[in-house]
Amino acid sequence: EGGDGALYAAPCNVSGVLRVDPVTQKTSLLALPAGCDADQTGKWYGSLVEGSDGALYAAPANATGVLRVDPATQTASLMPLPAGCDPNQWQKWYGSMVEGSHGALYAAPGNAAAVLRIDPATQKASLMPLPGECDANQNGKWLGSLVKGCDGALYAAPGNAAGVLRVNLFHKSSHAELRKLEKTSLLALPAGCDAKQQHKWNGSLVEGSDGALYAAPRDATSVLRVDPATQKTSLMALAAGCNAKQPGKWIGS
Repeated sequence: EGGDGALYAAPCNVSGVLRVDPVTQKTSLLALPAGCDADQTGKWYGSLVEGSDGALYAAPANATGVLRVDPATQTASLMPLPAGCDPNQWQKWYGSMVEGSHGALYAAPGNAAAVLRIDPATQKASLMPLPGECDANQNGKWLGSLVKGCDGALYAAPGNAAGVLRVNLFHKSSHAELRKLEKTSLLALPAGCDAKQQHKWNGSLVEGSDGALYAAPRDATSVLRVDPATQKTSLMALAAGCNAKQPGKWIGS
């Protein structure tokens, strides 16, 4: 929801941003900015997320820049990607961005080699490197949005990656201190899980009433449970009668 009370959706295959006005019960399209290929497929995946400046943001999948929608002016613009990122790479980031500390927004990499970080206050994008044990060039590493755990860190369930992504955030008094202390790490998958399996979980983790995070299996054979308090992972067996080896069991949160 934008600050104007309207609802907005980022375009995947269509040529404009969808605006839904619940008051008038009417829809409209906001034009994409100059320099954006409106006919491109898979431009942005996931929901627009509100930044600290009141604008809405979406991390690019196949689009060449970050989408920024200003509800106050009902206009869309593109934020360029940082140096070191190939804007023409496909499926760079999956899912919606999530707000971390100091109003910054983060996105887990699909095919991109780093976590995307957007600072709405400065209108700048930057990259957070992945941990050394992670294959940064692997495709489909994480196939959902980052989710904030009870410890304040951000987590993503692995699609093709060999572990759970954890983005550690520090709430310091200045951006300079924050950027020095932020880092990514991998939580190992539990025994009995094939870390090399493709499309293990597809979608975002969801917080349960116990504070742990859960993901339904796509091709994995069990539900994934991540405990932010202990930074441990475990598996929950599927119910009797469910074919655990069936591919594409659940796709999405």
